[in-house]
Amino acid sequence: MRKLILSLSLVSMMVVPFSAQAGETGWLTESKLKGAARKLNRQNIKPTGMSCRADPSKRVFKPQLKLTWTANSKGRNWYASVYKSQVNWKPSNKSTKVKYEKILVAGAGGTKYKCILYYTKEDQKSNFSSLKY
Repeated sequence: MRKLILSLSLVSMMVVPFSAQAGETGWLTESKLKGAARKLNRQNIKPTGMSCRADPSKRVFKPQLKLTWTANSKGRNWYASVYKSQVNWKPSNKSTKVKYEKILVAGAGGTKYKCILYYTKEDQKSNFSSLKY
């Protein structure tokens, strides 16, 4: 019976496709986001979620982002960005799906930041020219 259970668990591990694997980037600053996005794109990975917060270790307000990801089996085109003072901005393309958005407000100064992750048509190749900081 033990051999049967061990065999079944080994077979199930071999059957699970690579696309089922997932991970997280860890907290990224605005300046590190573009490099991380390019790296994920080269590895054919797409973000499936995003978290956004103010950096707790800084006295000055600095947004940080964390991306959760999985394999990009459909070659989906995606964008992740932080927009300063443009909280009403939305992608204009009708084939765009916003996956995550959050608005952060800096303490005393009141500057607003919008963190956003969105997808466009699946048949397009990823392009990071729209990342704005």
